[in-house]
Amino acid sequence: MVGEFLDVFVRSGLARLLVRLYLLSTWPVHHYRAKAAMECFLDSSAIVRMPLHVKAWTAPLCLSFCQAMVSDYPGNNGREDPLYKDIRGRLAVVIALHGQLLPKEWVINHLTPFAVETANEVIANYNAGFLPETDALLEFKKFFSALCREMAHVWQQADNLSLLPSRHRQPQPLQQTIVLTLTAIELLMLVDQLLSRLPPLPPSEHMVNTLWVLLATVDSWTDVRSDHILLAGLRETIRARAARLNALVLGTGAARSRQEDVVRLSPRLKRVLWFDARRHLAAAMLPMPLSGSDSEHLPQPFELLVDRTRLLENSFVCVSRASRHELLNCKLTVRFLHEEASHSQAGVTREWLVLVCRALFDPQLTLFCPCPHNRRRFFLNEASAANHRLNLQYLNFAGRIIGLALMYNVQVGVLFDRTLFVQLAMDDITEDPLLALDDIADADPLLHASCRQILEMEPVVVGSGVLGLTPTRQVSPGGRNVAVNSLNRRHFVDQLITNIFVNSTKEQLVSFAEGFSSMLVDPGMRGAFFRTLYLEDLDKMLGGSVGAIDVEEWKGNVEYRGYNEEDEQIKWFWEAVESMTAEEQRRLLFFWTSVEYLPLDGFRGLGFGLIISRALDETSDHLPSSSTCLNLLNLPSYTSFAMTLSRLKIIAQEHV
Repeated sequence: MVGEFLDVFVRSGLARLLVRLYLLSTWPVHHYRAKAAMECFLDSSAIVRMPLHVKAWTAPLCLSFCQAMVSDYPGNNGREDPLYKDIRGRLAVVIALHGQLLPKEWVINHLTPFAVETANEVIANYNAGFLPETDALLEFKKFFSALCREMAHVWQQADNLSLLPSRHRQPQPLQQTIVLTLTAIELLMLVDQLLSRLPPLPPSEHMVNTLWVLLATVDSWTDVRSDHILLAGLRETIRARAARLNALVLGTGAARSRQEDVVRLSPRLKRVLWFDARRHLAAAMLPMPLSGSDSEHLPQPFELLVDRTRLLENSFVCVSRASRHELLNCKLTVRFLHEEASHSQAGVTREWLVLVCRALFDPQLTLFCPCPHNRRRFFLNEASAANHRLNLQYLNFAGRIIGLALMYNVQVGVLFDRTLFVQLAMDDITEDPLLALDDIADADPLLHASCRQILEMEPVVVGSGVLGLTPTRQVSPGGRNVAVNSLNRRHFVDQLITNIFVNSTKEQLVSFAEGFSSMLVDPGMRGAFFRTLYLEDLDKMLGGSVGAIDVEEWKGNVEYRGYNEEDEQIKWFWEAVESMTAEEQRRLLFFWTSVEYLPLDGFRGLGFGLIISRALDETSDHLPSSSTCLNLLNLPSYTSFAMTLSRLKIIAQEHV
């Protein structure tokens, strides 16, 4: 009923009469009453209480007010009136929230002028030497986003009906498309100019927001209509301003990086972004770990008490029962049963994450399979279908642990295979991804080589039946007894890959993905998180550096207590470290700090220094001891290099 009254109000011309009373009345009281009447429709508290369809009907009313103020304003200066801008702002809000309830043709016909108008204001502000005003920028974003949504739908329908006789085709919004394309080209030129002015120091928040809004606008319009001039210009701007785009990304705060326009653009920009920039965007989707100062006002940190002898079972129960709020919004601390820890728990948490990942990705647990030529790289194991329910729960737990490792920037030494990475990058993992043949090269080199051989054979050889290729298990409906020939071999290979690496582990993938998604600020960002990165990026973030440790850099990050660099014991210590294998060095580092795999940037990326302290109460017969909470190694005063080396070799044994 209210919507009908609003419709009558608009159609009767009363909206325009109210505007004329506001503009032309010589009596101040009439002017202010007319203004107050129009402002009633800008009252957010009143609009919030309206039903959705009524809220949408306020859009035509705001449109009538705006049109009347432009046409009837003395001196044609209606757009400068503050009330006009207030009403236009309300129209933008209504369209952004409820525009999908309005007819598409109405939105396209009536909002295109407002999108162009606000875009021109943005450009005019820049040309006058100022950054665009925030209100004009946000209104432009709302108008243009609504137009992109409706235009995409209309053009898709038009393309689908293009083969039908002309009498069945729908009219195409050609004029509006041309106008908006020209506007997008002008905005792209503005983006290029803004990027060229981007300072080397962190840019202002307003500059960052302006660039992201404009970039997202131009990019979204290319999805609506692929204008070759606009597309070529966008690609050239991205290529030519790659360094400035990296500065923009690194200068964007975490909260802004999580907004829809940045999340949508990130995968499209990643080919010109540096690793640090891609990591910055992905890390913004993870919660920020709470430091000690952050947690002062929280009731209690979230503490896990774990028995080392039952590490995996204890950890599974604690983490699986924990709420998402506890894991993301409390300070996680881990304590091992019967072990004392200092006030600094970071080292224990790191050690716990590494040990739990070792246990979860142990092939004997059957959740994951290691790749034949790289035992640190894993894909989902179809054998985990046995003990089905419990294994799915453990896979959900594994997803949470990987999320925590990324959140706390702990390199746990685990790498994902491409078959797993590609599927996690999909928004809807219940759909079948089209894995490329090369995606399975690490997971199953023999199958990869066989399939490639089938695809590269001469057609006459495949079609002759010499190979005798028929599926040993049904890879597609009705396909068990169909011989492979030159016409269907590509389909056979695609279906075989999908059957082995997708269909057989679908439920396992869903469980793992749900666990990982629960560790993100917004669980719906899981696909975007992986699309923002290359697989090699995730390797660096989770797996760390696999090369030999730079002992000189290691020395430079150590301070001494009770020793100095010139003491014989210290010289023997570093000489022994240099003589160790890379694997032994990693085990020693893990014993000392609970860090087994260094970040890509080495010791600088750890964020803390290491300590070697003289063990005062221990004789030369004792082994070194450590406190991973303090990153401290207690080194006894050994009397020879041979003794030092033998003691460190014992420490570096795998199961110490």
